[in-house]
Amino acid sequence: MGKTQYMLGQPVVMLNESVHDSNKRYYVMAHELGHVILHADVASFYKITSHGDSKAEYEADQFASALMVRLYWEEHSELPDCVSDLTHEYGVPLE
Repeated sequence: MGKTQYMLGQPVVMLNESVHDSNKRYYVMAHELGHVILHADVASFYKITSHGDSKAEYEADQFASALMVRLYWEEHSELPDCVSDLTHEYGVPLE
C-alpha cells in the first residue's frame, strides 16, 4: 500500500491510490515513516529489495500502531478500548 524510495538521499513516500480516500492512509504513511526513522541506516537495502526483512517490517508496524493510538486519542479524546478500534478506524492489522 506504500513504498519509500530515496531520491538524492532524501526519502520520498508514495501511497497506493487505493488508500487515497481512506483513513487507512494514516496507517500506511505511519508505517513508511517508521522505515524512514528507524531504518535510515539501511536505506540502500530497501533500494535493492522490494520486500525488506520481516524484522524491519515488524518494527515499522509497531511504530505505526503507536502513532495510530496517539491519533485516536487526538481525534476522540480517549484511548481505544482494543486493537479492533484501531483496525476499524485506520486499518491497523490485528496481528
